[in-house]
Amino acid sequence: MLALLMNIDGAITAKVIKHFTDLKEPILSVHDSYICREGVRDNLIEVMNEAITETLGGYVIGIKANKELEDIASRTVEGVLDLSKMKDLWLNRPEDTDM
Repeated sequence: MLALLMNIDGAITAKVIKHFTDLKEPILSVHDSYICREGVRDNLIEVMNEAITETLGGYVIGIKANKELEDIASRTVEGVLDLSKMKDLWLNRPEDTDM
């Protein structure tokens, strides 16, 4: 059963990443979340919901954003995200909430 759920999650993520790759828009998946530019947040939510509905054969979940946006420009070096400076974000992240 776990392998089936992982396969479904992977199929949804593949569709989301393909959408943004086709747009030449950077996106990063982290477990069951995504990191994207603030300007495409609404599009991400829409694409996630479409991918879920398509992958689950019409079943609608209605994903909503449940994280606060954070400006991570200060965590870049010459315009490149320095992941070594991200550990505190993970350790001090807000708890998941239903919004």
